[in-house]
Parts: sequence; C-alpha cells; structure tokens
Amino acid sequence: MPTPTLVGSVTSATSSSTSYSCNKPTGVAAGDLLLSLQWSAGTIGAVPSGWTQLETQTSGATSRVAYLAAGGSEPGNYTVTQTAQPGGTIIIAVADASLAAPVSNSSSIAVGSAVSTPSVTPAGLEDFEVRFAVALNAGQSFEPASGFTEQVDVADTGEGGAMCATRVLASGAATGTHTFGTSGTPSAPHGYTIAITEAPSGRPRIVAATFTAVHRAASW
Repeated sequence: MPTPTLVGSVTSATSSSTSYSCNKPTGVAAGDLLLSLQWSAGTIGAVPSGWTQLETQTSGATSRVAYLAAGGSEPGNYTVTQTAQPGGTIIIAVADASLAAPVSNSSSIAVGSAVSTPSVTPAGLEDFEVRFAVALNAGQSFEPASGFTEQVDVADTGEGGAMCATRVLASGAATGTHTFGTSGTPSAPHGYTIAITEAPSGRPRIVAATFTAVHRAASW
C-alpha cells in the first residue's frame, strides 16, 4: 500500500466571532482523512457534524484535534464555534490514510518557552506524522523542530496562534518528543502528535497522542 501523503495545501482561519468557517483543503477526494485543530483563548463548541474528536486540552486555553473520513460531497468549508474570544482552526487532508478508530494517550510537561509535542508508536513502518503546536500571546509564531516540514504557521486576531508540521516516518519505532520554538514565552501551550498509517484492505486506522505543556508566563 502507498505511504499516506498530504493533499493540497493546509488551510487555516482565525476569528474573534462566536462562529466562523475554515476552508477544506483543495483536491480532497472521498476516502481521504481530514484532521482539524481548533483552539481558542476561551472555550470551543462541539465538533462539526460528521467529525470525531481525538483529543482536547483545556489547560489555560482550549484546543481540540478531530478527524473526518471524507465522503463524496464534502462542503467547501467547515463551521466551528467558540466563545467571543480569539481563536482559530487548521485543517489538513491526507490521502491513502487509515481511518479506523484512533488510539490516544496524553501527558503534561512544561519546557521553557517551547511547545512540546509527545512521542507516539506508529502502527506502520512509513507513517505520515502530523504535529500541531498551540500557544497564547499576541502574534505568536513558531519554529519547526528539526526534520519537520512546516505546513502552516498562523496567529489569531488577538492573542496566540498555532502551527502544523509534518514528516514521513522511516520505521515503526517510537517517534520521540519534539519541541517547537516560539517567538515569545508562550502561555498555556498545547501540543498534539498524530501518526497516520496507510490504508489497509479493510477499514483504516489512526494512532494519535496528545501532549500539553502548561506554562503561564503572564496573566491574560
């Protein structure tokens, strides 16, 4: 089976409104896997219809990773909700991906001014790994860890931001903890790791993990 690959460009949106939309990546076809990261300085609403939550974190801010197996008539964008505080969403699409029920674990650690993302043990030998990093602070930007390709780095309209970085794995060994540098001392950073294995002949499978580093440098 082919190694999972990125579909189109990663999309993102930010807003201070209670409801807003994020575009679907271009080129998505039925059977592709969509992953979304949503974050807010306040709280976020339920996942959009058809999506399934993988993990959520609420330490100092709120964020969530969810997934969707694309059907034959996906909309051009997906609407998310939040309290009237700054937040944003990132959506990534992957082809030739497994779609079975995810396996997740999480931990919490503070690593100075960097956002840390956890290790996972992939289900395959050449999985496609996706890491999301979130942190508050106005105009927050990120620097990807060595070996990762940054797909998007976005700041929300008031404070905070997030990034998505990816890489193709070369073995089924544990992927290790990796930190993503920030442009300032982050408040309440959240980190997520998802290892996407290839689609088998039956239903697919995702291996996921979440890591939250809580470091509140200032009141916000």
